[in-house]
Amino acid sequence: MIAFEDKNPQQKALPQNEIFEQCLAIEDIDVTVETYRDKTMQIRKLNTMISSGRVHAFYKTVAMRLCLGKLLVACITVLGAIHQTNL
Repeated sequence: MIAFEDKNPQQKALPQNEIFEQCLAIEDIDVTVETYRDKTMQIRKLNTMISSGRVHAFYKTVAMRLCLGKLLVACITVLGAIHQTNL
């Protein structure tokens, strides 16, 4: 288990599983125009959890990796659709 950084001894450490539970909550929201606001709010919540300074440095890239993964999946989907129309 990786120890947490202790910037403020009065502040309680955030368990790693809460970060990954938040990532799962983001993944569970469908990608539609109607749910865009909900997904954005959940991503902001994840960012707040990570930027609070209560997690180990190893977990600070979780939000970035999640967003890049979502972007990659979206790009692959769009490029696949473009490739299908050009055949």
